[in-house]
Amino acid sequence: MHKVDLMHYVNLSDVAVITLPLEYKGVEIMFILPHDFSKYALEQAAFKYFSTSGLKQLWEKQTIQRITLDLPKFEIRFKISLKETLKKIGLNRSFSDDAEFPRIAKQHLKITDVIHEAYLKIEEQGTKDFASTSEFQHKGINFDPLVDELIFFKVDRPFNIAIFSTQTYQPILTGMIVNLGEEEKEDNNSENNNDNNNDNEL
Repeated sequence: MHKVDLMHYVNLSDVAVITLPLEYKGVEIMFILPHDFSKYALEQAAFKYFSTSGLKQLWEKQTIQRITLDLPKFEIRFKISLKETLKKIGLNRSFSDDAEFPRIAKQHLKITDVIHEAYLKIEEQGTKDFASTSEFQHKGINFDPLVDELIFFKVDRPFNIAIFSTQTYQPILTGMIVNLGEEEKEDNNSENNNDNNNDNEL
């Protein structure tokens, strides 16, 4: 995706960050690009910023700048069964033959599984969820008057993403995008794409 527009941006000692608004008011997507190319730096950035306090820190340090954004197209999907996790926190009976849900139905019911699935796709033109610049909510963000200076933000190495609430800074979805380039595109375009074909993590 190639895009030239006004964007929320900050360049820190360890990462460069841009944030784009989504169609849903109060929800934005943040791209966190470590300066170091190593996977260790990627993991450290995730550990440091994938939290309410970390996202708030990045958000409050951003200013609005004119950005030339080059972002590779990617598609990631994450799917996991929560059955064993829920059983470990005490919901064993709900999955057993002794389960009872009298407020739902009189007949015998039990839960067989609980599936959590997340999906994110960035296309050449962006995503349909990206809002236009005119929809930016600038409340609480500094506006830098030097917006005539064009900043290049090229995502050509592994990076982190975070979809979050701009009201509470609560992360909604976070992920590490490790695989870039033709190999990833081939995997993602396959009709029989397996969730384990790449190392991208949500």
